[in-house]
Amino acid sequence: MKIIRIATAFAIAVAVAAISSLAIYWLTASQPHFQDVAYAKESSRNTLDVHLSETAAEPQPVVILVHGGGFRSGDKARPSHLDDFLAAGIAVAAINYRLSGEATWPAQLTDVTHAVRFLHDNATDFGIDPDRIAIFGQSAGGHLTATSTFDLAAQGANIIRAVVVWFGPVDFNTMDDDMAASGQGSSDTDGPGSPESGLIGAPVGENPELARSASPLTFLEALPEDARLPPILIMHGAKDPLIAARQSERLHDATAASPSNGGVRLEILAEGTHGGGEFNEPATIQAVIAFLDDKLGLEL
Repeated sequence: MKIIRIATAFAIAVAVAAISSLAIYWLTASQPHFQDVAYAKESSRNTLDVHLSETAAEPQPVVILVHGGGFRSGDKARPSHLDDFLAAGIAVAAINYRLSGEATWPAQLTDVTHAVRFLHDNATDFGIDPDRIAIFGQSAGGHLTATSTFDLAAQGANIIRAVVVWFGPVDFNTMDDDMAASGQGSSDTDGPGSPESGLIGAPVGENPELARSASPLTFLEALPEDARLPPILIMHGAKDPLIAARQSERLHDATAASPSNGGVRLEILAEGTHGGGEFNEPATIQAVIAFLDDKLGLEL
């Protein structure tokens, strides 16, 4: 009986500790200074949160985080690497956008570009610097980060000063072949159930032109002669089992060949997976922060 009581007490103590840790998390890092701010009116998903750094003076440089989730899931809550950015003196603006279950392409692009413009135009209200805005996306968020950067450049809106793209899909029509050639597995992007098919509202394999219209490469090719792109850092895992590293190579090569190229660098992480492996190593996010430091000029 005594053993049971001790075990019960221990279990309660563990539960209390877990709850206390969760409460501390929600009361600190997860609580933005500005929460659920509407940046557009097309959807209830058109909201963003702004987290300010406690170590940097205002106006602060800011990185806009575009979440992943295969275009059909994901949320701005608990943004990736939040503490690392804040500790480096970089404010974080985490945004939501319409998911493919609510609206198909190009609704997602419209949302991200609206969010970027909104933050730039209202920077003073948030304590951020309109001249030091970066954007960072992973997976589906990487696709949207690249495409929105090219789209804004085409419009002559030179708002974004630095871009980071992690393992994003780039050319839907070549994803299955690239995956097969990588030796890391297979994919069925062409099929009706893929995230990319969901994004465009039709099977990729049966609608190559529609799929091409949603590619960042298409937006890159359409840039006017006088457009200028910000510096771009692309990172991908060689062991990615979902999106082959060749997709990021395609983005790098096309950007490097563009007359609008403002500087592009590709890093293939030998032990990186789709957000795992080397992407979990502190050195990887520190490389991103060093890139932002160089392009935004951080001041702690």
